[in-house]
Amino acid sequence: FEKYFQIARCFRDEDLRGDRQLEHTQLDIEMSFVNEDDVMTLIKDLYTEIIENVVDNRTIVGSFPKLSYDDVMDKYGTDKPDLRFGLELINLTEIAKTSSAHVLTNPINEGGIAKALMIPGLNKYSRRQLDDLVAFVKTRGGKGLMYIGISEELSTIDNLTIEDIRSSVSKILTIDEIKSIIDFTNASPGSLILIMADSSKVVNTCMSQLRNEIAEREELFDKSEMAFAFITNFPVFEWDDDMNNWQPSHHLFTSPLEKDWDLLDTSPGDMRARHYDLVCNGMELASGSIRIHSREKLEKILDFLGYNDKSKIERFGQLLEALEYGAPPHGGIAPGIDRLITLLTDNAESIRDVIAFPKTQSGSDPLFGTPSLIPKEQLEELHIMISEID
Repeated sequence: FEKYFQIARCFRDEDLRGDRQLEHTQLDIEMSFVNEDDVMTLIKDLYTEIIENVVDNRTIVGSFPKLSYDDVMDKYGTDKPDLRFGLELINLTEIAKTSSAHVLTNPINEGGIAKALMIPGLNKYSRRQLDDLVAFVKTRGGKGLMYIGISEELSTIDNLTIEDIRSSVSKILTIDEIKSIIDFTNASPGSLILIMADSSKVVNTCMSQLRNEIAEREELFDKSEMAFAFITNFPVFEWDDDMNNWQPSHHLFTSPLEKDWDLLDTSPGDMRARHYDLVCNGMELASGSIRIHSREKLEKILDFLGYNDKSKIERFGQLLEALEYGAPPHGGIAPGIDRLITLLTDNAESIRDVIAFPKTQSGSDPLFGTPSLIPKEQLEELHIMISEID
């Protein structure tokens, strides 16, 4: 078949976050002789048709922009940003490098980054509200959160003095350093600047979730709006600290950009994939890619990942043989139906709210009492033995 689709019930061993379940339903699409734009155009048309002609409680804002992975990670700290509001993260790493405060310089010297959120008008927050934000960050793995509040009574930033600010870092930063941060973030009187320095993973995780939390608290977006975007140019590989090697960021059949193949032996971390995600309102709705359709190129990836000739045949022999006989350029995408229904349903907080018989956080089904003990006779019939681990 040149192309096909199916609505499939999927079973996956996934961690049970709000947008994941062990069982879910997806629309699986595969097409031959297509590129990324073909797939994204199809999905854009599909979702536009659904929102405009099937539901009456949602409207689309924006025009399905295509944003690079590096760009959204820099501006939002996540590869599934909520674009219904602004509040872009501001990279303060260069300023932090020359700071007199060790709380900023130490993480940078260890390879970390510093980022800030500048929120106009939020200097109205009380000390208790600020402490709540600090506690919020700590529950996400952060060590703390610095803040600089600018008096709303200040006529202009040019006249700023130490009396015009309230800050958790006023005793460790000079007034000139504080002014440079205010200038760099384009803060105005009445604004609040929130700053964090740590490893890139911790900073991006904490600040992206803090951005969403503040937008929720301050009601900075309309819940009836849907802001779609395609995220592109994901890394092909990511470094696994536990395994001490490179692993595919998504799956090993995703094709790198054609111009990036030469980086495989020299800079694998810089390779970018022909991968694309559809995101909306801070949730990933669909994920897909253009696949590798050449046996020679797929074997290059397998060699790089450490597969020997025997393991390549044992695990991927059927696919490699099929590719050798010839396969067309092809790609696809798999939108999650439950996730879309969640966004279209008022008051639904997770996909558990829109799935019949959802599993709990522990993976159990409270209605049917599963998983349950399996009778010994059934285990013997299936030649399965269960042994305890000391």
